[in-house]
Formats: sequence, C-alpha cells, structure tokens
Amino acid sequence: MSGIYVHTIAPMGTIVTIQVVGHDETEEACDGARRRVSRAAAWFEAIEKACSRFDPSSELRQLCAKVATTVAASPMLFETIRFALKLAEDSDGAFDARGDGLIETLRVSDTAVCTSGDYERRSPNEPGAHHIMDARSGDTASRLASVTVMAPSAMVADACATAAFALGPDEGARFLERHGLRGILVTPSRERIDIGAAI
Repeated sequence: MSGIYVHTIAPMGTIVTIQVVGHDETEEACDGARRRVSRAAAWFEAIEKACSRFDPSSELRQLCAKVATTVAASPMLFETIRFALKLAEDSDGAFDARGDGLIETLRVSDTAVCTSGDYERRSPNEPGAHHIMDARSGDTASRLASVTVMAPSAMVADACATAAFALGPDEGARFLERHGLRGILVTPSRERIDIGAAI
C-alpha cells in the first residue's frame, strides 16, 4: 500500500505544500519521506534568507542598501539576479513582481509547477490591484487571471509564469511557446489557453 506524506510551510509570503507519494508505509520509508521533505523545506528557507524583499536581514535587502558599492553576493543570490535580468531582457522588461477555484489537477514527476495569479497579495488601497505589475506601463497586469507553467526547475517555472502573466494572453502564450514550456493561461472571463503538449 502506498503512503502519502504532506508538509506545509509558509516562506516568502506564500504557501508551499510538499507531498511525497508512493512510498511504503513502513517506519523506515516514512522516515525517508520526512528527511526528503526536510531537505526541500530547508531549501526554501535558504532562498528566503538570500532573496526575501520583506525581511530586512535578508541578503537581498542588505545588498539593496549598498547601492553603487561593490558587494560580494552568494551564488544563490547572484544566479537569481542574473536569471531575473535575463528574463526581463527576454520579455522586453514586461514584468515586475512586487511582491480561486480549481482549474486543473496535474500529476507530474521530475517537473516543477508554478502559478502566478491575480487572487493573491491584493492591494488594500487600490481595488483590483495586485502584486504583478506590467513594468512597461507601470500598471497592474490585468489581462490574465492566472498562468501555470511546467518547467525543469521551480525558478524557471515561477519566473516564466510571472513574465507570461505580465505580457498578457497573446504575448504570454508566444513567450512560453518560444521557450518550449507547457502552461495554462486563464483570462478573467475564464477563457483557458493551453500551451505546449497536452496538459
């Protein structure tokens, strides 16, 4: 009989649920699942310590406080910034990530899945405004309700979902196709656009 081990954490202002499925229900197998989940949770904690824009003690916040000063950056932060700059260049600088119904259930293996949506991190001061901005206009990106992307890594899936969201339905779909990624784009009127191989 296969077991399921689930662990939920709340890093970077979002909810992350890690689920290990298909292991035996022996104590040894359960311990192995817990160890794997602990390693994954530790990775999220390391990312938050390096890259959080909310924590004043994070490496990113410390770096931002030293503008025009040469500062050594950890490999994690360096690669994250380099990736973000490349993505901004490739998407014409369209996205600036400032910080509810079930549409699809995915069963994946060795694949990262990330979703960017307009239903989280709403602005308390502006009705309809949320955390994903179209940096070209400076306005809240509003032509999509959500974008889900499947990619080899979570960093690629997350960044490309945000970029496609900011670009909008047509440009966002072309952006994902250009990079050979699978995805689901959903408009505010619930129109669904599937990208790549069958989801």
